[in-house]
Amino acid sequence: MKYLPLALVIVLLSSAVGRASEPVSDQGSVLLDFDDLDVKGDALALTGRAYGGLTWGVATVPGFKGNLGYWLIDDGSDDPYLQGLVNGWGASELRITFPGTVILRSTLAAAQGEAFLQSSAVRFHGYRGETLVGVTPWYSGLVRHEPYPIEFHLPPIDSLVVEAANSMDANENGGRYGAYRIDNLRYVVVPEPTSVALGCPVLSLWILGCLGRRKGPGACPGTGSKPG
Repeated sequence: MKYLPLALVIVLLSSAVGRASEPVSDQGSVLLDFDDLDVKGDALALTGRAYGGLTWGVATVPGFKGNLGYWLIDDGSDDPYLQGLVNGWGASELRITFPGTVILRSTLAAAQGEAFLQSSAVRFHGYRGETLVGVTPWYSGLVRHEPYPIEFHLPPIDSLVVEAANSMDANENGGRYGAYRIDNLRYVVVPEPTSVALGCPVLSLWILGCLGRRKGPGACPGTGSKPG
């Protein structure tokens, strides 16, 4: 019984560390509004790629502040930051590399697709470095000017690829291939599980087992008791 206070302290500490390592709730998420995105210090890197032989290359915008929420898949965007970056044939990708590591949770809140075409689709890829660690299914059937809320689950990532495609001919609708608006994106910074959080409960049980045994062969180091 004399070790009971010590045991309680160990259990409380281990539970506190475990709680600290748990992901924070979506209630504490941060809203990243592409319409008013201001990245200070670090650069926001945009990488574009189109199928059908077109390659955009890479554009890096230091201290980027502009309208990233509205990007076109056509012969060129009106946005000077994205001019010539987002155009393609049939399907295109826009890659967003966040400054620092952010972890996307299950809310792409009020994400909207404004498709100028009747048959369009969009999906998201998550990367850590250059390794693909998650991809959503295609969200298809985007209809002109109708908000299309979507929700996706991805593991921890540090960059996001928005891939869009449609099935109409490029010569239709004035040659414009489609437009998508991602109005806002919620993310939270989530601490990854640590070995300390996993080890504390095990260590607590081991110590309690040692303290609860009498002295004898095979005693725990420094306690003179048998292992539990």
